[in-house]
Amino acid sequence: ASENFAPGRVPVQRTPLPPWRSVAPSVLALVASTMARATAAAALVLSCVFFMACSAGMMIINKMVLRAVHLPITVVMIQMAFTAGILCVAPCGLHFGSLQHVIRWSVTVPWLFTAMLTSSMLALRHSSMGAIVVLRNVAPLVSMAIEGVITGERIEVDGATILSLLLILGGVGLYVSNDVAFSPTGVAWMAFNMTAGVLERLLQRRMIAVEPVDINKTGLMLLNNVVSLLPMSVLVYCTGEVPQWRLLARLSTADG
Repeated sequence: ASENFAPGRVPVQRTPLPPWRSVAPSVLALVASTMARATAAAALVLSCVFFMACSAGMMIINKMVLRAVHLPITVVMIQMAFTAGILCVAPCGLHFGSLQHVIRWSVTVPWLFTAMLTSSMLALRHSSMGAIVVLRNVAPLVSMAIEGVITGERIEVDGATILSLLLILGGVGLYVSNDVAFSPTGVAWMAFNMTAGVLERLLQRRMIAVEPVDINKTGLMLLNNVVSLLPMSVLVYCTGEVPQWRLLARLSTADG
């Protein structure tokens, strides 16, 4: 006999759930999913805005410093040493998973990082900030050509993407043809800076997203700045900036 109809027991009457009780979990799941996507989108937008603000502010400050002291390599070294010092003073956020991953990162990305920062300072010395910002818009054309090779990802390109890139290229050409501050030396350094920047970003993406290394972002930042000080130390001697360090002392005395 059925359990509900066993002798001495009262049959159980199951009341069907109201419609809203069965729909509520799916509605809550949809709301939670929507809020998670909105939060992720807001975080992405804020990150991009913050990056643009920092990038623009850094470029303006570097231009002002170079006008006062014509020591681009030294200025970059000071910035790297300061960043590395701050990260070493508060090392609680550093994580290095293995020596193999540290070596893998150190022999690739920091060297392109050095080339990018150095060429950026030299480009600022010979060109206007507007020219540098505009010419960097050509970077997507370069990255599209080599991104699949470096990252191993499949890059899909449609007609709208090609049209937008052609419009960017036309705008860059229009600006270059009317910029009186444009110089061949500045163009050469900007082209080198753009190439180094694209390669550095693509390698970073491969080692962070495609074949990730077991190092957190703070650790990657420390490696970039510490390893980069090695080639920068050679460059600062080769460019003859060391004898000119007295200019920094004079600048400090004048400010004081």
